Amino acid sequence: SPADTTVYSIILLTNGTCDSRATDYSGTYTVNVVKVPSISQPVSTIACVGASVVLSSAATNVAVGGGYQWQMRTTPTGMWNDITTGAPYSGVTTQNLNVSSVSIAMIDYDYRINVNSGSPCNRTVNSNPVKINIKNVWTGGTSIDWMTGSNWSDNAPPTLACNDTYILGNRSFQPTLASGTGTVMNLIVQAGAYLTVNGTGILGVAGLITNAGTVDLLAGTLLLNGTGTTPQIIDGTVFKAKTIYRLTLNNNVNVIGNDTLKISHAMGFDAAANGKTFNASTQNVSLLSTINYTANVNEIKNGNTISGTNFTVERYISTGTVHGQTWQLLSTAITGQSIFNSWQEGGVYKPGLGTRITSPLYNLSNGFDASTQRDAMKVYNPNNDVYDGITSTLNNLANPNGYYIFVRGDRNVLSSSYAANPTILRSTGTLNIGTLPPVSVLAGKFASIGNPYPSTFDLRKLYNDHLGFLTFYVYIWDPTLGGSYGVGGFRTLSYLSGDYTAVPAGGSYTTISNLIQSGQAFFVRSNGIAGAINFKESYKTDTSKLASRNNFTSEIPILQTTLKGGTSGATKILLDGALAIFGDEYSNDVDFDDANKFINIGVNTGFVRSGKILAVERRQLPNAADTMHLNFSGAKQLSYTW
Repeated sequence: SPADTTVYSIILLTNGTCDSRATDYSGTYTVNVVKVPSISQPVSTIACVGASVVLSSAATNVAVGGGYQWQMRTTPTGMWNDITTGAPYSGVTTQNLNVSSVSIAMIDYDYRINVNSGSPCNRTVNSNPVKINIKNVWTGGTSIDWMTGSNWSDNAPPTLACNDTYILGNRSFQPTLASGTGTVMNLIVQAGAYLTVNGTGILGVAGLITNAGTVDLLAGTLLLNGTGTTPQIIDGTVFKAKTIYRLTLNNNVNVIGNDTLKISHAMGFDAAANGKTFNASTQNVSLLSTINYTANVNEIKNGNTISGTNFTVERYISTGTVHGQTWQLLSTAITGQSIFNSWQEGGVYKPGLGTRITSPLYNLSNGFDASTQRDAMKVYNPNNDVYDGITSTLNNLANPNGYYIFVRGDRNVLSSSYAANPTILRSTGTLNIGTLPPVSVLAGKFASIGNPYPSTFDLRKLYNDHLGFLTFYVYIWDPTLGGSYGVGGFRTLSYLSGDYTAVPAGGSYTTISNLIQSGQAFFVRSNGIAGAINFKESYKTDTSKLASRNNFTSEIPILQTTLKGGTSGATKILLDGALAIFGDEYSNDVDFDDANKFINIGVNTGFVRSGKILAVERRQLPNAADTMHLNFSGAKQLSYTW
């Protein structure tokens, strides 16, 4: 069995014996050995979708008539088939297979080269299978973790090196981005695929999102951070429940689509954003509110802006859950809609939305729902220190002073005899952002001030900018105060050692309470000098929960009293309270350092001095001869404790 082509001498034994003689030689004969082809194995390559690639191999021992044939199979156990010339393939019978445009369908394809030795033996050898490893394609072979390289086709999480990132549906695991930042250009989610972003995970998209599966951002952050001159687009229908937990912008962005983009936690600009615009135009964008959270628009600065005429700002009212039918001191962050079309839902009953607004002025032309002896919606009149009922709900809702409104529940709660249920008051129009018209505070008077922003803001920042004419005190309405025994009550927030202290403290206002929520109004008082409140974007803070700490942060001497009540044997609930603060810098006379008591509907308590009832009294340190008098009024037949 010769291994190589060799010339051999042929001896013919003509005499029939085994003896050889010179005369037996008849010449030579060449034996041509056809070897098995030897292949240089092709190597898998990495490419982006749309790129061109070349799969190469080399072979030896290919005779005349031999040749090459590239083959492929579309599944790991499928049949091998010859590749024919035609887009995107060329060079199918050469050592180099040219692929002019890689497609996502090739993600599972295997390729090999078949080499034929040629005549007379026609021996064939196949190379090992290779793949075109397409970058930025989720294959989900290991786990659900976005950041695990083995879950991706090229063993690395996606980068901006390729324009497109694909999430495939027919995979063992579907991706979850729970921490870190996943960065892509265009995101393409195929049918059956499910992408989840939650925890501290941030999905950064510099291009477009195309979704035929599910993109779940109900608890995750989307960062739009393209760098091109063309604005990015965002469409609410791309996302599960049309909702994004947090939307962060570092590019110009336009809202498109014929549905609603919903924000459940916050939206705003990245710290690096400068001169960027979020343009909703006439598209619908909703800032949601639930029993747990109300969405905020974060501080807008560095020349960034938000525009659009169909922003909806919600305020969840927990009637029927945390409290019953109650008064609320509310504001709006929207201009462009009437009271009737907003908080009354255009007069239409929609479960869980809107409320009924009644008035003694009710008629068929002023928008009220029914006639009642007392006004259900009022505005504060600082000249007379009274609430005046509104005259029509057809008037514009926008009001820098806010409203005092009795909320029974949604519009199916027809009167006080009906059981209360939770509702959402919402308004649609243009967001209040940036510098707004100042709100006047008359000399020595109280003023009702509505939070104008769709955001929580920090009272300390407001006070420090206006301490020239404001007293130490802010009054807020707490609908939970008094529980089922009342319809809410005022709490006094007293500025002390850099924080606002709640009086009475308890419930959702545990001692330190520095924040005013989106949709909340409050009272301030002039120290005798007229002034105006100028809101700034820098007052905003990214939260909708009232900040609280359980203890005072200083050693300032105080005397705090709280009044609780309930039926005999039942757990007592907080009803009211008062606070005295002592210091040599204070006077024992009633002055602007003291907080007058806002009288609640029901039980009240406060310190009494010079005929005034005080929620917070600031006075000099007491001596042995001093007496402090405490007022207690409006008592019902309950069991009380101090």
